[in-house]
Amino acid sequence: MDNQVLAQLLFWRTVPGFEPSPAAFAPAQDAIQDLREHLQKTVDAGLLHPDAASDEGIALYTSITSGVLSQQLANEPGASFEEGRFTRLLPTVLEMFYQRYTPTRGKR
Repeated sequence: MDNQVLAQLLFWRTVPGFEPSPAAFAPAQDAIQDLREHLQKTVDAGLLHPDAASDEGIALYTSITSGVLSQQLANEPGASFEEGRFTRLLPTVLEMFYQRYTPTRGKR
């Protein structure tokens, strides 16, 4: 929320035809790897279903969290993260992710 132009450059393709160089894209790949490792540790601790650390789980997590930020920037850019109509829903969104990947998912 503090650097909205940077957020646009990081999360959206604001310049038609632009593709980052491998070196410029490396930090994004590192961030995804960090997320994967964090989710895997949570799976290993028995707090999430193994699918949470899968490619699908990573895609869902990044989609819902970046979607919250995108909605906030598009609809209420002047609000703080804590007070934003969309960003304040992040705990609820993360709870939804947890419910999707609850450790007992698929067990009867």
